[in-house]
Amino acid sequence: MWISPYGLGIDRFDPVTNTFTHYRHHVNDPGSLASDSVASLLVDREGTLWLGTYRGLDKLDPKTGEFKHFAPNDKDPGSLSSHR
Repeated sequence: MWISPYGLGIDRFDPVTNTFTHYRHHVNDPGSLASDSVASLLVDREGTLWLGTYRGLDKLDPKTGEFKHFAPNDKDPGSLSSHR
């Protein structure tokens, strides 16, 4: 179960182990969540977690627990149109 308390990143609850895993933005960690303000989340049919944050789109790598960031790029018309 994924939980996104406003402004506090995201949490994953595992009912089997009764534990939480917390994902937060850390300034000095480029693999951390891009922003603790998460507007939307989606688990796709392959089980990939996608997050819409106020600093772009994030994709969670379940093996490493790190995020790949997608953000607007003025030099790439195929990139996101906005950080939100």
